[in-house]
Amino acid sequence: MTLFPGRDTDVTTAVAALLAKCRLSIPRTWILTALDYAWHDERPVVVVRHQPATHPRPGGPHASVVVDRADGTLLGWTRLEGPRPGPLPGTEEAHAAAEAFWHHVDPLHAEGLTVQWVAQHDETIGTAAGRAASVSGMRVNARHINGLYTWAVLAGDLSVLTYERDVQWDERAARRRTQMWLHDRWRAAVDGTAPAPGAPYAPARR
Repeated sequence: MTLFPGRDTDVTTAVAALLAKCRLSIPRTWILTALDYAWHDERPVVVVRHQPATHPRPGGPHASVVVDRADGTLLGWTRLEGPRPGPLPGTEEAHAAAEAFWHHVDPLHAEGLTVQWVAQHDETIGTAAGRAASVSGMRVNARHINGLYTWAVLAGDLSVLTYERDVQWDERAARRRTQMWLHDRWRAAVDGTAPAPGAPYAPARR
């Protein structure tokens, strides 16, 4: 039985409660721009997206969430608004903050993670003025004992910009296998409005 039956309002309410439990939040003034029933490998998921009412187009600031519809597991989160002031956290600080977040969200899953590397990670979003803006954080990448990957990207204030878990990687093709619902360039390819990006992006499939 799915944990997300019924109306879209029921879904958004359930997702909001899950985010609050994980100490994550969507700006109150942002509006719902997409709600999709999709897949994360073989797992049915719901993908919920919010954006500023002043700039609701793809490629702009957004907060997106991916939740397993069967068991309510948070599989993906991103909140990209624009450049943030101040320096990025150091490697050790980011490492510690990521592990603390993982243990808070799912202690059992976190016990199976081993951090592989920590490095700066940059994303580009479009502004309302039509310009490109870079959003930077420190990415902490980990591998679970089940062979799947998890990571978190931490801002300078140690807030979580992005979180993904249970991601498959195709070693032979040097690219991700698992769908990329948090990434606009990939979503545009799936929707047929842009060419499919090459590796390391996942194949453009639902």
